[in-house]
Amino acid sequence: MELHQKLNKYFEENGLQRKWFANKIGISPQLFYCMLNGSQKITFRLWKSLIEMTGGYITLGDILKQEFKNIDYLTVNQGEDYDRCEVIIKDLMKRT
Repeated sequence: MELHQKLNKYFEENGLQRKWFANKIGISPQLFYCMLNGSQKITFRLWKSLIEMTGGYITLGDILKQEFKNIDYLTVNQGEDYDRCEVIIKDLMKRT
């Protein structure tokens, strides 16, 4: 599931308004809607806010998977903690 889909699911499951959430993390609702529909990248500044405000429902792994989704030589594995993950560079792992 893509990050913006997971965020939308979080709002639906918890009955939260997107406008309220945007204001809580310090951005305009318009920018947040663009992030939710995938047309705007989530800035580094907002990563921590998203993780904290969702109580770990959105993880660092979710954010990095979205960030690196078009880079086929990177793999992101979520760790046990929502704020830790592992990024693997595949080409360096190959043995010749």
